[in-house]
Amino acid sequence: MSRGLIVAIALTPALHGAIWPEQLWEHKRTALREVAISPSDKAVWDEYGLEAAEEAQYGAWKGIGYRLKDPTSAFAVYQWLKPVGAKTSPLEMYAVQTGDRAFLLKGNFVLDFVGRVPVQQEVDILHIQLARLDQSALPTLPMFMPAANQIRHGWIMLGIPQHQQGVQVSGLHKIVKIRFHVFSGND
Repeated sequence: MSRGLIVAIALTPALHGAIWPEQLWEHKRTALREVAISPSDKAVWDEYGLEAAEEAQYGAWKGIGYRLKDPTSAFAVYQWLKPVGAKTSPLEMYAVQTGDRAFLLKGNFVLDFVGRVPVQQEVDILHIQLARLDQSALPTLPMFMPAANQIRHGWIMLGIPQHQQGVQVSGLHKIVKIRFHVFSGND
């Protein structure tokens, strides 16, 4: 095998991008770079099974994407990196947005569109454009957690009162604390 062919094969992923295609919808990619992973976060990314992290510029807007080993890991990263103060979006089951930004979970990908919020039809066809998309089942527990008493980076308190209207609930009179931690850049 010639050295030229070996170099061409080695450079192929860098030219094509691991996450962001050359053309996304009607937009042509103008720049591509790997997302720098902080050394302090490397162990977390390793545990979540980060396969690729890159940022692509498409004219006036950019996409930041993370491909994880599976949707469960991607769900954890989505919770970790979800922008504070963003409102729920109808684009995906797990998606939030601001005026010019959409942040969403799509299978084993976490995608951040900065400077542009895609329309529903564009999000719907991402399964064709994202290489190695895994759409297996997501964890179901978060859907059953009560919205009240959820605290980001803290405790969820699930409590059953010892006496409810004078009736003792046998064996279920203690408050159960579930500790969860969503990592942030400050942890």
